[in-house]
Amino acid sequence: MIPAAALLTILAQIPRDGPPVRVGTAVISGTVVSAGSDARPVRHARVTCTAAELAVGVTAITDTAGHFSCEQLPPGRYALVASRDGWLTSAYGASRPGGAAHPIPIAADQHFDVVLKMARGAVITGTVMDAGGQPAVSVAVMALRQVTRNGERRLVPTGTGGTTDDRGVYRIYDLPPGNYLVGAAPPEAPSGVGASDLRETSDLDVQHARTANTAAPAPPQRRVAFAPTYFPGTPVAGQAAPVSVRAGEEREGIDFAIELVATARLAGALTMPDGAPLPSSAQVTLAANDQTAFPGLPFDGVQAVRVPPDGSFSFTGIGPGVYSLLARAVVPPDPGSAPTGRVLWAAAEIAVDGEPITGMALTLQPGLTISGRVRFVGESARPPSDFTSVRVTAEPVQPPGGIALAPASVAADRDGRFVLTGVTPGRYRVTASLPGYRDWRLRSVLVNDSDVLDVPLQMEPTRYVTNAVVTFTDRPSGVGGHVETPDGASDYTVIVFPTDRSLWLPRARRIQAAPVSSDRTYALPNLPPGQYVAVAQQDVEPGEWFDPAFLERLLPIGMPFAIGEGQQMRLDIRGGGGGRP
Repeated sequence: MIPAAALLTILAQIPRDGPPVRVGTAVISGTVVSAGSDARPVRHARVTCTAAELAVGVTAITDTAGHFSCEQLPPGRYALVASRDGWLTSAYGASRPGGAAHPIPIAADQHFDVVLKMARGAVITGTVMDAGGQPAVSVAVMALRQVTRNGERRLVPTGTGGTTDDRGVYRIYDLPPGNYLVGAAPPEAPSGVGASDLRETSDLDVQHARTANTAAPAPPQRRVAFAPTYFPGTPVAGQAAPVSVRAGEEREGIDFAIELVATARLAGALTMPDGAPLPSSAQVTLAANDQTAFPGLPFDGVQAVRVPPDGSFSFTGIGPGVYSLLARAVVPPDPGSAPTGRVLWAAAEIAVDGEPITGMALTLQPGLTISGRVRFVGESARPPSDFTSVRVTAEPVQPPGGIALAPASVAADRDGRFVLTGVTPGRYRVTASLPGYRDWRLRSVLVNDSDVLDVPLQMEPTRYVTNAVVTFTDRPSGVGGHVETPDGASDYTVIVFPTDRSLWLPRARRIQAAPVSSDRTYALPNLPPGQYVAVAQQDVEPGEWFDPAFLERLLPIGMPFAIGEGQQMRLDIRGGGGGRP
């Protein structure tokens, strides 16, 4: 055992990793008060100042008068966020609770004073019962809200708490005002996750048990499980009734019962294309689509099983819905051949309605490849002497509820050639990175003259890409400027999007947004060359700018502009509309 004094000496000699903490002379201070006409101080709130110039944020706790002070700050652009249990997180410059913070530019020796307003969160509470009218204990209950994520409307959990107690009572708090679906997910709910094997007793079962003729065959047994259920009592999210709450409201009496649904068993066989024995790496994954899986539960509706050499696989306790089956195996390389094995795949979609499914056949196929070369196009920066520092990645772009297995990223060789192996059919965004070379930016990834950074690459079962060209440039283009607002407010977001509607896609790199800082400026420093529209808007939901319907509404009021290769452009914008170059 090491003596304590020796241990302290050893610990003192261990080098500490990470960048040094920068200390400056600027100060951000102010007061946190409650939203509304009374504006009372909020005590013991955590106020955090963060910036790119800081390795970690600076946090202050408000005193009894709601005052705080973040001191010794270096110059930079700071985001200011206040939080406290029972209150909604408030960010400086945001027009709604939970909105993004708008940067505060701070110079050396500057003292910036603010007032942050925090609103109390709303509450939804009620009782969950089981199918027999008894309290449902230890059931997770969630308030689900529709939000835009990467251009798609999704249900996501909001608020804190929500597990039922021994009375079946739940309480969800810290909710922003709005409309919610309330759903309960029993601990062993079906969705392909191997729920408990429950059997429902019917009148036929009772009659058979009472009959003297024990030789008569028993009625078929019906396997059931408690299903995720939404208020007022439906397993389908589209049939749920929304629950509306105002700021700080406590909504009581949201009571409902969880339902029993019939579950099924799925069984099948996985085979090699040549009939050879399966490798030990063979695996089959079952995943529920978005309408079947319960939102907010990690890995809900997902189960994976290893497949034995005979190829048999099975899943039990599967609730009604639509599922995807994805099989994958890696064949070890032969001695003296390539260092990595061959990737094989198979996929199918299946609908489950409570009846058993047997005889499901999946045959593995060879994985696809994407190959090409890397090039550098620049004027001043020096490219790397060899290209092995470039890493190329194919990121799956899946529809809601889809599943995919991402192939491993690869490094280019010294001459810039690369090969991505084990690619399965689907849509991919091929990207590349160059760590340690800050002057170089990824400009394009071309496949047959189509830039797959803009439009994802569609890999069909028989497609092999051999001509991808990854290009880095030292001449990034960008746009920035000043936002004129009628009331001098800075709670605006600048949205820039292409005029070409075919590029209005989820996570599109040509659709960008930046919050307007307190000095009413914005910056988008890495915008690909092209034709665009710029708009400054208030009250924008994060990610809403990827929604084509939202962009269509902005298009008539936007300011068209064009930006060229390597151009850093100034574009001043009027709040609520376009601007002037």
